Amino acid sequence: NEVFSGIVGQGAWLNGRPMSTSGVRRTRDDVLCTDFPVSTDFSAGALGAFVDGVRAFKKIRLLGTAAQSLAYVASGRTDVYAERDIKIWDVAAGVAVLRAAGGKAIVKAGRQPMTRIVVGSNGRLPPAALASLSATPEETA
Repeated sequence: NEVFSGIVGQGAWLNGRPMSTSGVRRTRDDVLCTDFPVSTDFSAGALGAFVDGVRAFKKIRLLGTAAQSLAYVASGRTDVYAERDIKIWDVAAGVAVLRAAGGKAIVKAGRQPMTRIVVGSNGRLPPAALASLSATPEETA
């Protein structure tokens, strides 16, 4: 029974009430949402890189949908969302609502057509704290 909406430059709302991102500024205090899309590389190297990228966070949650995870960052319920090789249609609306709520989103091309590497945050974390989550394989080599 929740409706998340937003217009970049005008604001974001949850059931018609204004919402904004959390005020957390350090990864050790952040709650990270993530998931593993169908095209996930489960090789030892890829999983090791995933663990390296998320170990700095206080908690990690897998909510089940990218849109819900981004909406939770937009509403301040969580602080960061990161996912690799997610289909663009799974994150497009969530990225817009997050940006409308004052958050930041990094969106890069994924390994396969129509996929993206997406990192959404409350907008208060230093870019270096999110770098490993948004790095492409070429950037980590």
